[in-house]
Amino acid sequence: MKRFGSCQVIGVLGVAIAAMGQYVPEFSTAGFFPVEGSPRVVNNFNPGWRFLKGDVQGAELPSFEDSDWMVVNLPDGMEVLPIDASGSMNYQGPAWYRKRFTAPAGLQGKRLFLHFEGIMGKSKIWINGKLVKEHFGGYLPIHIDATDCIVPGRENVVAVRADNSDDPTFPPGKPQTGLDFTYFGGIYRDVWLISTSPVHVSNATGVDVVAGGGVFFHTDALAESEAQTSAKVHVVNATDKDVDAVVRTRIVDAQGQPVAERSSSIHLPAKGSASVDNAMKIAHPDMWSPDHPALYNLLVDVATETGESLDSLRLRVGVRAVELRGPDGLYLNGKLMEEKLIGANRHQDFAYIGNALPNNLHWRDARKLRDAGMRIIRVAHYPQDPSFMDACDELGLFVIVATPGWQFYKAGEFHERSLSDIRQMVRRDRSRACLFGWEPILNETPYPESYAFDAARIVKEEYPYPGCILGCDHWSDGVTEYSLMYGNSHESSKGVSQHRWWGPYAEDYLPKVMEHYKRSSFFIREFGDNVNDWVAQDSTSRIRKDWGEAAQRVQFNWYDRCLRSMMGQGRQDFGGCLWHPFDHQRGYHPDPFWGGMLDAARQPKYSYWIFMAQRNPATKIDHVASGPFVKVLHEVAAASSSDVQVASNCEEVRLAVNGKLIGTQSTLDPNVPFYHKALTFANAYDFMDQKRLLREKKHDETVIVAEGLIGGEVVCATTNQYAGVRKKIVLKADNSGAAMVADGSDIMTVVAQVCDERGNVKRLGENTLVFEVSGEGTLFGDGADGMLNINPQVTKWGEAIALIRAGSKPGKITIKAREAFDRPTSPEPAELVIETVAPRLPLLYSELPSGLQAASSVGAGPDSVEALKTRLREAEKELLHLRQLETARGQEGFEVGR
Repeated sequence: MKRFGSCQVIGVLGVAIAAMGQYVPEFSTAGFFPVEGSPRVVNNFNPGWRFLKGDVQGAELPSFEDSDWMVVNLPDGMEVLPIDASGSMNYQGPAWYRKRFTAPAGLQGKRLFLHFEGIMGKSKIWINGKLVKEHFGGYLPIHIDATDCIVPGRENVVAVRADNSDDPTFPPGKPQTGLDFTYFGGIYRDVWLISTSPVHVSNATGVDVVAGGGVFFHTDALAESEAQTSAKVHVVNATDKDVDAVVRTRIVDAQGQPVAERSSSIHLPAKGSASVDNAMKIAHPDMWSPDHPALYNLLVDVATETGESLDSLRLRVGVRAVELRGPDGLYLNGKLMEEKLIGANRHQDFAYIGNALPNNLHWRDARKLRDAGMRIIRVAHYPQDPSFMDACDELGLFVIVATPGWQFYKAGEFHERSLSDIRQMVRRDRSRACLFGWEPILNETPYPESYAFDAARIVKEEYPYPGCILGCDHWSDGVTEYSLMYGNSHESSKGVSQHRWWGPYAEDYLPKVMEHYKRSSFFIREFGDNVNDWVAQDSTSRIRKDWGEAAQRVQFNWYDRCLRSMMGQGRQDFGGCLWHPFDHQRGYHPDPFWGGMLDAARQPKYSYWIFMAQRNPATKIDHVASGPFVKVLHEVAAASSSDVQVASNCEEVRLAVNGKLIGTQSTLDPNVPFYHKALTFANAYDFMDQKRLLREKKHDETVIVAEGLIGGEVVCATTNQYAGVRKKIVLKADNSGAAMVADGSDIMTVVAQVCDERGNVKRLGENTLVFEVSGEGTLFGDGADGMLNINPQVTKWGEAIALIRAGSKPGKITIKAREAFDRPTSPEPAELVIETVAPRLPLLYSELPSGLQAASSVGAGPDSVEALKTRLREAEKELLHLRQLETARGQEGFEVGR
């Protein structure tokens, strides 16, 4: 029996069964978590949308004929992309989404809201033919009061026109062909249908209340003995009569025990609103930090004076205090943080699917970064998906939240819309435990001083409480309004004008800037990237994984050098973020950014382990990898280096090669506290020695063994062995400990590795693999153009990647992988079974994509006459497609993987 991460894999007649750990991460919906029994009800609005890439007249009308459109579930990125999708090869232009659904009759008399977490570009939204919203910008929510448009008990139609074309009138504004990331399109984040009573807590992004709206939780003072907190609650009365109510807020710890409570009366005028600010004290608080991400539940209840429930919701909050004390360092919860705060930037795109990641993939991204020991994320260069922020709250990742923007500014509409984005950004994320600070300026942009002042003023208006940290580049205009300087304190003090490509500061302003630096804290927003020029971009950091062992070692050693430099800074320079942890796509350059420590499918390169080496072996966090480890970065192959490199968070590493003890080395650097350096055992590997042992039939001795020691005791060990002839395919579910959810949206990466009989991955050489998926799920991109290399797929670095999308019915998904060419020496095929679990929230739809069935739904459901007709049409199309595919693959010499 073998274990791969949290997924137990049991070999049964060549079949691997993934007995998934049933941990199901919890995700917020429009800024809150549902409460059982509340008048507030949330429906998952993602399944069953008709989609057309392109433009068409009249598609906003309910009577429009869309039966020949594709059916998709959200999140949707409009297209299937190749693994290398840079150079603006993605589609830009208009696209349409239409959803028919029957609103349950029980919603009569309720307030109904549609909440879109993100639609890329500019968008228009119609409900039953009425235009209800026009929105500009792809990274912040659209909250719509749909009460007067949706009719309970009958069929309704929502139509969305999304357009990700270049547009300089709203951020980011820059044409994609000049952009260092991409405008992948579509309704690429979740959509929720929320029903409430007429008297309800508002949504902070749906009402225009400065430093208010919704629920605003903040910590005003913090000590080990007591935390002074407050929950500001905004309540709306949509009735024709005045209402007197009571707002009760309770803070409950992880064990379900109440630790603070406050009730306040509130008078709500007819068709009006009001707010209360409930101050609460927590005795001996459990403080949130990256290494101890303690969360409380904040329960908010609104009731009549007689006790009738009007609204109930829940937030997850953390009690923490972040202070930047300039030369004295970073203080967290009243204590100096002696270790450097090391993390990464994060773009949101993923292999094949672009930006359209479901919630669990966002959670797994955060988990992989936290497993590597990272403790802070600077978002690049826009607010991230709420589910990623939820994961950062839970797993212990600080976040610097940035407004959309990159090397572009324009006065007028762009300026005003950017300031609006800043307000919405703060209102969306202000109550989060993971919040470190705000980046309200446009990244790497020569904006005017007035813009910097306006941006800072808006954040301070929206967050007028302790811990409001604002960051910007140290050479920016308006820098004196910002407390967090991006840059290096030593370089800044030498001459700031050298860093400004559009000209120096005015003579009378420069002394103010230099004085500001003396009391400011500094943070490297992007470290690690190392290119020779900005055209060819040859680099020691940008290394594609399948370039092989030698190339990966170049990146590994470069990032080791960067970490040593980062961690050796003084207190005023308290940390920095790697650019960039994942390979990602770009608009302006034909090459993807290959500088990730993980590739675009989040599979590790050698450099991943040097970051993990900085992880404290004593730290333990729920759902995060912990403890000591040792990793040998060597494939034990004929082309491998004679030097053996090792990464470990232990104090020492002892190495033996081919049965010979090579020696013991320390990972510690006496000049850099907390840093664990990369180890190189020079001339430790000799291929001719391996050859001799193999000729003598001593296969078990041809290994590299590394042991990690702490306090002189062996606490972990690992073995690397050469890979023999290809014998079998091994399938692994890359779940990061999270179960797959049958919501029609969830995607899990399955990795197929070509191995020898002992399970060692054969990194060199290529095999063409065919995937087959059956049961309650599908293979993303199956049937796409063969040029995309999805199915069949040629292995790279011994691996092939399959993205498995869950259906809407809990059950088993069977994944099979085999070599495309049937030959006597083909590796044995593999089979993996994944069990999905039921979603937390009900799904609202009337039809589903082909192959994705469901047991039940809200509304028409899969067994209605209309839904059955739709499924029949889809089946006919699928059959025609399969016949075309079979003909095409027959011509190419492939078997049909069906």
